[in-house]
Amino acid sequence: MPLQPLQAQTTPASFAQYLNGVSWPDGQVLRFSELAGCRETSGPAPVPNSPGRVKQLEQELAAMQQHHKEANHLLYAAGASRYGHLLESWQEVSRSSGEVVQELQGKLNWETQQNVSIEEVALNYGCDSGTVTVLSADGLQRCNVGQVTYHYRGGRHDANWDDCLWLEKHDPAPQELDTAGGTINHDQRIWVYAP
Repeated sequence: MPLQPLQAQTTPASFAQYLNGVSWPDGQVLRFSELAGCRETSGPAPVPNSPGRVKQLEQELAAMQQHHKEANHLLYAAGASRYGHLLESWQEVSRSSGEVVQELQGKLNWETQQNVSIEEVALNYGCDSGTVTVLSADGLQRCNVGQVTYHYRGGRHDANWDDCLWLEKHDPAPQELDTAGGTINHDQRIWVYAP
């Protein structure tokens, strides 16, 4: 089954299924259900005029960054071992690969920030009500979703909730209501299976 970006997921049920597969920070496990008030929002955003060139530069930059990283490892190894006679040549490889990385980064920045047109594009998909169960080191809570959003361009998730009821509290004894709620901002590009 091919992987599809989240933009293909546009129903509350598929969005909840997607969110339930995301690894959230701070070791919390979130399980969303009954999502409602969901919609995709659009707005003006810069769109590269040469998307093929952007993709090519991203691939070249990733490959050169890996090469530069490996060169730095070898440089360190040459300086800290009996291969000291190779130190000068690996210094040159590290320096030149670093320059290429900077050059590629500059070209990519220009393509994505300068060579752009402002177009109306889909920006995010979010819901403003529903239920989330939150499993953390403190225990298990059921909360009302205030807002949960996936931002397409940066691959970022935002979630906040309140009116939490403890289902199981590890320590101290269970409480009836925790009004503190919670908020998570999660930066991670995620790909999911299409339904």
